[in-house]
Amino acid sequence: MYGGEVLNAHLILRYGLTKEFFETFRSVTFSRIELPLLMVLEYYKYIQPIVDKNISNRKYRRQKRYPFKSMKDVQRVLFRSPPPIKKLDRNKERKAILMPAAFLPLALKHLKKDHVILIVSTKKDTLLLQKYKLPSNFEVFYIGKEMKSIEISNKRRGRMEKIIREICLENKTHEVFGTPSFQEWLIKKSLKVMKEMKLLKGLIRQKPIGLILHHAELSSTGGALSLLALRYELPFINVQYNLTTDVSIIPSRASQYCVWGNHSQNWLMSKGIPKTKIHKVGSLRFEIENNTTKVKRQDLMKELKIPTNHQIVLWTTQPFPEEINRLILQWIKMSIKDRPFTVIIKPHPNDKLDYRNLINGADQNILLPTNYELYDLLVNADYCMTVSSNTAVEAATENKGIFVLQPPMKYDFFQNYNGYHEHLVKANAGVVIKNERNMKHLLKELAVNPQYQKSLIKKSQQFALETVDQRGNATDRICQLIRTLQAN
Repeated sequence: MYGGEVLNAHLILRYGLTKEFFETFRSVTFSRIELPLLMVLEYYKYIQPIVDKNISNRKYRRQKRYPFKSMKDVQRVLFRSPPPIKKLDRNKERKAILMPAAFLPLALKHLKKDHVILIVSTKKDTLLLQKYKLPSNFEVFYIGKEMKSIEISNKRRGRMEKIIREICLENKTHEVFGTPSFQEWLIKKSLKVMKEMKLLKGLIRQKPIGLILHHAELSSTGGALSLLALRYELPFINVQYNLTTDVSIIPSRASQYCVWGNHSQNWLMSKGIPKTKIHKVGSLRFEIENNTTKVKRQDLMKELKIPTNHQIVLWTTQPFPEEINRLILQWIKMSIKDRPFTVIIKPHPNDKLDYRNLINGADQNILLPTNYELYDLLVNADYCMTVSSNTAVEAATENKGIFVLQPPMKYDFFQNYNGYHEHLVKANAGVVIKNERNMKHLLKELAVNPQYQKSLIKKSQQFALETVDQRGNATDRICQLIRTLQAN
């Protein structure tokens, strides 16, 4: 679903080089935790030029193949765990729950009487906290602020640098590890993750933390917490917050997984995660964000001057190379002429294309409002149009028809390397649009055939059932798991 089982050239090189990185520098540690495990996302950025340069080099690929035959093998080989130590404070109750600030609505709904520690790592987290009054038993941990006060002794820093320089010298012929630039990069990154590890280790030892939740296990913070949880034998719950793919979760070390539904469960199982560790809970993110909708459809149409006979198509963009989104916009312009449709564009926060300048006066049925939240537009649209965004799943749960955009896309190290952008096609989520002709035909059919819209909604409903478990609230079910783990 969210990345295939077959290892293509890119994945062979990415994970072959990652295996070498983990094993070669395994002696660079802090508290017996291997620091390279916390740099995986940064390391991917570093090796991009080497992977891209050698992606067609068969001889080089054979050198990096190792025992990898599937993504399950990658998870197994890259999984590395620190040796566990005696459990913390056996005679004390460790009942505090550590979680990202993004999970605050969950905590306020079910954990008001618990000792909750909220990790703030982004500006969005800070803005969220400003909306609520926290109970006195809730603590806020500003990780960026706390990091400024963490110092690594000259002795420890010198020992770490000595180990790295010696290993790099031993591997001076290696295409990555043998370069002076890599040596300096690794020293700099090692110092940074060592500080974060020291900070979070201190937090866990000083506070009575008994359980950890996180949604980004391969981030340095999420990775550090998952490894510390293994070290101190604490439950670590990986809570799915977005659609995921190989690069955002492998290798995973969580003790439990809360996922949206069948598709995510099956995908994790195909990676070697035991079914007994996976819990289908629905979408915590959708539950939290959907509660913010305030705008009614008739008010939206009036404010945006949308004709009453028009159907609304919401295009949720993604931060693709500029030429891809320009092409999709051109399809839209050529397809909605003289059709009873209005297209509303909701750009991704990281999509920097200037749509305002690309929409001219003749494009009256293409709108770019800036004063509406995503859900204000999503719940009031008739259709959602996207390539592979989370918004397709959100729209399906709201009984909207899905237009699955499939423009031609070149290989890209970060954005297009494993077939992820075809997941909506594979899931039969909606009608597939590969070119301008497809879009014209679709809008023409929808304009004259009401039954076609019903068939699209039926298709998206089936997709929603397989993607998001809707048998109860995600917050309720996550809390049930928390209580079960606390009782053990």
